[in-house]
Amino acid sequence: MLLAPAKQRPLAFELQVTATGEAGQFGVELAEVGASNGRPDLLVQLGQKATARIITSVLAALRESKLKPAHLSPTRKKPLKLSEPAGVRLALVILGAAPLSQRVRIAEVEEGIAAMSTEEAYYWYAKCTGPSASRSRRALRLLLSDE
Repeated sequence: MLLAPAKQRPLAFELQVTATGEAGQFGVELAEVGASNGRPDLLVQLGQKATARIITSVLAALRESKLKPAHLSPTRKKPLKLSEPAGVRLALVILGAAPLSQRVRIAEVEEGIAAMSTEEAYYWYAKCTGPSASRSRRALRLLLSDE
């Protein structure tokens, strides 16, 4: 007897803007929603400087989710709901570029992830959030930007 595969809920991502105290400056928090219990699981929290380094990827995720860049404001209280592919790509950029400080290398990671097929992005997301996440993140950085 064959069992039907269990239906998986699609991943949902929320981008929360966090004020930093400086006028017009903000950080972001990216959370995965609905994976197991329906509550957001915080993936990563970025301060103002780290957010500024990857702002092009944040804006691309908003555009891909059919949201206006003007929604990204330090006064915003409600989280922005990102589409699944946009959330996966943004999470990969954040996880891959987090330890980097050289702008050139961060740009290489952003460009490499943007050029990935959807299936490849999902593969790397699963690897970079799985049991051997730190090794996978390093492998992703090596693949996209020479260390």
